[in-house]
Amino acid sequence: MLTKEFFFIVGLAVLASAFLVQRTTKPLVNISDEKIEVVFAKGMKQAELDAIQRQLAEKSITLTYKDLKFNHDRLSGINFEVEDSKGTQGSAKTFFPFFSIFRFGFVLEYEEGGGHSIRVGKI
Repeated sequence: MLTKEFFFIVGLAVLASAFLVQRTTKPLVNISDEKIEVVFAKGMKQAELDAIQRQLAEKSITLTYKDLKFNHDRLSGINFEVEDSKGTQGSAKTFFPFFSIFRFGFVLEYEEGGGHSIRVGKI
């Protein structure tokens, strides 16, 4: 028979692993000819968000922050829209939980021959 201690240890392990995943989710901007990937993370500062907008603007991609929530000058929620020069667009919003196992942002992928796609939100 399983004991309370066993369930407590398993629960603690699950929470600890989720916390570690969240702590390793860092802001990311990856720009190449084939793919543009942006990951937003809890705790980002306004200056980091502005820098991402500038980097994307250099590639003719418009990133509009519709709403940003901060807790002690650190990002706690985001609502954004993104659109590239080909008209591919998407939007998403989230309030970052205490811990999360998901990455949040967007990926624009460009294929040879002109095809392209976008994933927005949990990526």
